[in-house]
Amino acid sequence: TTKESTIPGVIFPAVSRITGTYTSNIMHNPTARGVQLMLTIAPTGAATGTWALFVEVPDNGDETIFHPHVGTTSATGMTGNGTGALTGAMLTIYPGLTGLTDAATGGTSGAINQHLGLHWRVKVVTTLDTLTFRVSGNYLL
Repeated sequence: TTKESTIPGVIFPAVSRITGTYTSNIMHNPTARGVQLMLTIAPTGAATGTWALFVEVPDNGDETIFHPHVGTTSATGMTGNGTGALTGAMLTIYPGLTGLTDAATGGTSGAINQHLGLHWRVKVVTTLDTLTFRVSGNYLL
């Protein structure tokens, strides 16, 4: 299950999850130009796999087909490794960002120099046996 949150700004609450793909519901964005997403990882048990954070957008209004947001350097999204310690990543999507790379790896931060769009969703893919993570975000006007 996606185990989405009902708390404003929290997309996935901090819950222990097993290996898999976790996809949020479609977010509807009527006014913001961008978003800043924070992925916080607090693993329980062994943390010897990888994670990937994606922002996806629908294919021209068809909300059954999604693609990685334009501006990511590859289809792998923002990636990192579970280390057994508290770690995480921050991803900013906003038009006009300059001097920043389009995506980052290793659990640091990254930026996508694009407009967020009207509809989007978050996907986290993990290969860890057990991983506790939280994804939250703030719209940027």
